[in-house]
Amino acid sequence: SRYPIVMHTKVVSLLALVDSISAFSLIGAECPEPSCPPVPPCDSPPPSPPPPMPLPPLPLESPSPMPPPIPPASPPPTCDAAIAEAKFETMVVQKALYLFNETTLPDDKTDIFDTFYEGGLKWLDSYKDSFDPEAFTMATVDTLTMVKYMQGDVFKLPTTSNKPDDIIFDLPPPATTVPLAVNLTYLPILDMAALIKARLVSCVSVVQHFISRLAEFEPFLAIVSLFLTEKALKKAAEYDKMIAEGTYLGPMMCIPFGMKDHHQIDDEVTADGHILYGARVKPIKSSLMKALMEQGAIPIAKMQMGAWANGPVHGWGQCMSPYLTGNGGGSSCGSGSGAALGALPFAISEETWGSIVSPCRENHISGHLTSYGVFSRGGASILSPTMDHFGFHSRWVKDYGVILNAGRTGADPNDADSTAFEFVDPAKVDVSKLKVLIVTGDGKAEYDNATGKWVWNDKIPLGRKLGWHWKARMEKVMEALDAASIPYDSVDFSDSLAMWSHLNDSTVAAWPYDDTGVNRFSTSYYAMYSQTSWAKIQQFFLGHENSNRRNRWGARTIPLKLGRNIAWHMTHMGKLFFNDPLWKIYDVVITADAYSVSQKMHSSFEQWVRTAKTFLVDYYQETPCLMPGAKEGAFMTLTALPFKDYLNFAVGTAIQEYAPIKASILYPDEAAIKTAFEGRERCPKSFYAKMYTDPSACPAPNEPGFPFYGLGSTPYASMNRGCTINGSSQHLPTDWANSPYISKTAMSNTIPDEAIYRWETYGPVACTHVCTWVPSLCEYKGITCDRRRLTAEAAYIAKNPGVVPKNLQSDARHFTKDELRKMEEELMEDV
Repeated sequence: SRYPIVMHTKVVSLLALVDSISAFSLIGAECPEPSCPPVPPCDSPPPSPPPPMPLPPLPLESPSPMPPPIPPASPPPTCDAAIAEAKFETMVVQKALYLFNETTLPDDKTDIFDTFYEGGLKWLDSYKDSFDPEAFTMATVDTLTMVKYMQGDVFKLPTTSNKPDDIIFDLPPPATTVPLAVNLTYLPILDMAALIKARLVSCVSVVQHFISRLAEFEPFLAIVSLFLTEKALKKAAEYDKMIAEGTYLGPMMCIPFGMKDHHQIDDEVTADGHILYGARVKPIKSSLMKALMEQGAIPIAKMQMGAWANGPVHGWGQCMSPYLTGNGGGSSCGSGSGAALGALPFAISEETWGSIVSPCRENHISGHLTSYGVFSRGGASILSPTMDHFGFHSRWVKDYGVILNAGRTGADPNDADSTAFEFVDPAKVDVSKLKVLIVTGDGKAEYDNATGKWVWNDKIPLGRKLGWHWKARMEKVMEALDAASIPYDSVDFSDSLAMWSHLNDSTVAAWPYDDTGVNRFSTSYYAMYSQTSWAKIQQFFLGHENSNRRNRWGARTIPLKLGRNIAWHMTHMGKLFFNDPLWKIYDVVITADAYSVSQKMHSSFEQWVRTAKTFLVDYYQETPCLMPGAKEGAFMTLTALPFKDYLNFAVGTAIQEYAPIKASILYPDEAAIKTAFEGRERCPKSFYAKMYTDPSACPAPNEPGFPFYGLGSTPYASMNRGCTINGSSQHLPTDWANSPYISKTAMSNTIPDEAIYRWETYGPVACTHVCTWVPSLCEYKGITCDRRRLTAEAAYIAKNPGVVPKNLQSDARHFTKDELRKMEEELMEDV
């Protein structure tokens, strides 16, 4: 064996083995106690361990009928069951130790910035050698995925599939009159499709309406990166002709949409919200955009996103919410804000960890985070192939089936995780055969005499923004489910934790990623950054200086041994989660927590396993004491297993269309938006100065109209950290941040020197420290890296050796090679 494996019983604590089986099947383990019958493995010498090798793909199996519900308390396992489980755990142990024995820190490397996370995930040599610093695409190697190893008796990868054209959606009867300026803005997609098919509105008029609405409010909200007007109107005219001739592509034909500005469609600029990429054209086209456009959807604008997919601050300003409650969330801020404004029927978004949830929360707009393999990520800028997945923001859940069906790509060669599966029209689901679990709780603000402050009582997780009036809201949800004849159970949050049988306290407690040494690497972020272009981009200091990652969540890698170990632990816990008996009973679970349906695991866990999550805004209120015209909303989260997104849509539609809930929807106040943002800056300090002008006008806590976050607290009282002058993460230069907002779409020079944070430092050495990372920037600025320029820069650096720091962040935030090795040694000692 190339990597000798020495195993003993202590390894089980690392891999969450339960005490009752820790003695079985391990090399050097003692025989079982006499309470079990003798078993052959203990009557003879233990067999030699199999040679270590990567875990092979599991064979695909035909789906089996759903088993009947099981009682909460299962009988104790038999000896055979315990041995079988121990053998499975032993296999995981062996694989983990094999992975541990790979190395990632060669002796000639002295800095973690020089470390690549390559062999462990079998990066293709051709991919490494053809690294394009401006592409931000991902390796498509099949071994990057973990979800395929999480199959069990409940969750299995699909073995049958259909295509988008196989789904026939029923359109509502078209209206006979259409007041265009009023109705189209918040009209559901299916209703709009009925009008288009009946030629009661033209494609050109629909597209022009939404382009005009975006253009009207972009100077106030800072949400558009690039308009695609000319091509959109040309395509709309082409579709009008096709419809007149009798050719209809389906309900997405002529529907305008926007997308997060990290998708390349044709030859347009794709900026990733980053000032340095304001002239970049990516070499790879987006598979998702191609799929949507083949179904007839028309892209009309690329929406702003937080620089390098973090926060609501992009290189040209800060995205804002049309509901006047602060910023637009991040990083899919433009998508969420545009959909909430009614300027986009839907907008494609993306999430690594919170980038769809956050815009839902701050823009009070519903959205969906697609499950594993549904939308291909090929051709888009990607942070992590294990965590990144696409989704969308759109107001009406009844449209979600149309959007998802049009975007699914099947197995795309540019994304090894993309999967063909069988989609079902949510409107045709027999909801009476579903079972929903509702997690309830009486969350509210309570006065703390010790501190003299109002604090959230944590009887429903995640606090005021999502748990606001949760008890009363769930009572309405139960009414809606009753009206739709959807069976459900409700359970208090405190009791719901015990319902997870496999993902129980003992397995979670034994999981090593808590506040131990492993967590010092912030596993979710550093592990994900180690897998794509980010493993190289971590060295591009000026790129980080111009994003929220400047002093937070830098793109550092981790030791390969540790990264592989994390991946296999995630696989183990993911299998327990996906195959928990709870999923045999319930199809959809409704919670206040957008991240963890079980409340057992870290909030990044479900980003790795990629469940289907729908965020449905069900509560709105006016909050005039915050600012005239301000309104707030709160959403619930519906969670289903991968490839079961349509079940969320069926249940969510029944809830949203329930008359008392639908009637409570509040739309943004258009006049108030223009007043609030009149004369705004790129970092809109004048907007924030208008907040809380009369706090005494606010009602008491827990009463309708009281601000969700409380008086004077974030995010209302201050701007995002990227706009915080002299803050540790400020990345808009002060004069640029305080200057009047001019949209990127209206600028002749989209990358002025004064917009680049620390350009005065990096500009003189651009050929040495910048141009190799962003060739398009230097070409745009006319910088030619010839011998004369390079010689001059070398002399400048020799004269000013400290002009560019070696490390982007403070030394205290970095681990040296010796420290990393020591941590690994400590882990091995535990093993």
